[in-house]
Amino acid sequence: MKRPVDPFVLAVMSGLRKAGLLILTLLLSSCPSPMNSDSNSTAPQTPNDGSLPVTLSVQSDTTNPMNLLNDSAVSSVTVTAYDKKESVAATANLTKGGTDWNGTIEVPSAGTYTFQAAARDPGGVLRWKGSGDQAVAGAGDSVTIRTVGQIVSIWGGGGHSLVLKADGTVWDWGFNLYGKLGDGMSDGVSFNRDDSIASYVRTYDHLTPFQVLGPNGVGHLSSITAVVADEYDNVALKSDGTVWAWGANWIYGNDSGEIGDDTTTDRFTPTQVSGLSDVTQLGGRGYQTLAVEGNGTVWAWGDNEYGQLGNNSLLSTLVPVQVSTISNPKMVSVGGFFCMALLQDGTVLAWGQDDKGECGNGTYVSGNDGIRMPTEVSGLTDVVYISCGWDHAMAIKSDGTVWCWGNNSNGELGDGTSANSAVPVQTLGLTNIVSVSGGDRHSSALDAKGNVYKWGQNGYGDLGNGTSDNGVHSSPVAVASLSHVTLSASRDYHNLAVEADGSLWTLGNNAFAQCGLGSTSPKLVTTPDQVAPF
Repeated sequence: MKRPVDPFVLAVMSGLRKAGLLILTLLLSSCPSPMNSDSNSTAPQTPNDGSLPVTLSVQSDTTNPMNLLNDSAVSSVTVTAYDKKESVAATANLTKGGTDWNGTIEVPSAGTYTFQAAARDPGGVLRWKGSGDQAVAGAGDSVTIRTVGQIVSIWGGGGHSLVLKADGTVWDWGFNLYGKLGDGMSDGVSFNRDDSIASYVRTYDHLTPFQVLGPNGVGHLSSITAVVADEYDNVALKSDGTVWAWGANWIYGNDSGEIGDDTTTDRFTPTQVSGLSDVTQLGGRGYQTLAVEGNGTVWAWGDNEYGQLGNNSLLSTLVPVQVSTISNPKMVSVGGFFCMALLQDGTVLAWGQDDKGECGNGTYVSGNDGIRMPTEVSGLTDVVYISCGWDHAMAIKSDGTVWCWGNNSNGELGDGTSANSAVPVQTLGLTNIVSVSGGDRHSSALDAKGNVYKWGQNGYGDLGNGTSDNGVHSSPVAVASLSHVTLSASRDYHNLAVEADGSLWTLGNNAFAQCGLGSTSPKLVTTPDQVAPF
């Protein structure tokens, strides 16, 4: 069995003891074969026929702000031992004693192993990881785990990118129109008479990741548990259940209220969204945002041109309004001008723009009418995951297959055609898929082995195959240069991926430095390139 993909893995480093590091101590108990008694030895021991109980102690260091071992949200730590062939040799669950985690793992013989640990919260969400090298399981050996500021969420907005780290900090980069990067500044913009944008004055773009400031520019935004990137604004959920937003609050002459603070004033630093508390999840992408509160109610704010707020109206709102008829969804997702909710029974509801079949109920609604109330997607059951593209939708069933509907002009449904569909169609050739992500006219899927598949438009190099073209790509193809991926996002016309070692990779449109590579050159990143660690 090869090493599984895990977004929060810990590889151990031998022989280091420094402040700010976690210590993993290996102590071999007696066994049939003689063992080296030198406690500082890292030489491989003679293999034996019996198992070797290795006592593991993962110790906290409270002086290290990146250390989450004493995080109250962590309820379990699992350690896996891999041999030199990267096969699983043993696994063990650690138990918590104070702020330390302790346990015993039995490896089949003495030798060199890589020990990887994963810490999870009660819901199974992974909380921390680290990096390092192999260590020898010898008598009394001590090894060190080095914690890193791992990425737990990645998003792409309109010409910008957004990242949440496990320490609750938020980072973004790229286009700073309307102050959506949260640095207290904003690029300039001039408008035509019809309220369309005439030109930009791009003074305050960020070419590399920037840490979002706190409210009113004081300190930095902190204690964040979830983020979403909309077209011209960003939204974050704090651990206390409040919601904060920054960026545009007024689009093309439309007082659409994307910030949700009962004003139309653009916000260059995070501002609290009015009237929300005890929020547990967010959905965002276009010009509207969704939030689910702990009591199961769903709330929406922002643009409502096509009824995407789901309150049987076409009026935009400056504060959150309750979405009709939905209670306690498993997941919500937002597209360009439509929204979706995954219900507890595995069915999906959609509402908003439907001229390309985005709502998946078998009809096409032209003009600005849209579907103003949540409506069930036709023939779709046993769904475990959903994602909205700009004007197409994606879902994963419990059997690991992918189903899509809506716009298919570039093959983004992945069914081998370029015909739009108002009902779900199966994407070709995909199995064992664990997450999907809908971009602007392109799609991606991540399987359980860490492989990323892409299909749809490739005008910005979105498919990551080293080319760019305006053709139709209607069948999924693996991105060859990405492997062991743990997070994948296709948003706007660029893409982001995190590999198991914590590295962040981007590709696609880079005209606004949204790929985070320190430059707007090249404008098209056609194969994944690594963002410098931050």
